[in-house]
Amino acid sequence: MDVGRIQRVRKLLGMSQADISDLFGLSAATWNRYEMGHSTPSVWLSQMLRVFEHVAVDPRAAGEFMALRRNNVETPALMWFILDKAYRSRFTPA
Repeated sequence: MDVGRIQRVRKLLGMSQADISDLFGLSAATWNRYEMGHSTPSVWLSQMLRVFEHVAVDPRAAGEFMALRRNNVETPALMWFILDKAYRSRFTPA
């Protein structure tokens, strides 16, 4: 995943580097290295970012995600929310 895309996904989700690094269990410094192109995310993290990107561009899912964040929902719940939305949008008939 390219550097610009990593930053774009984070911004689409309305998250700071500290927020998104916490979501993935990384340090903010590690996330900063990804965005600066000094380090490359793992294959797993790159795949997760693609899932998050998919959810972030869905207006309804993005709105629901932001509402959860405003209500200070715990990090694991946010992760499961995103995975659930991505799964449903990909595997549930329209």
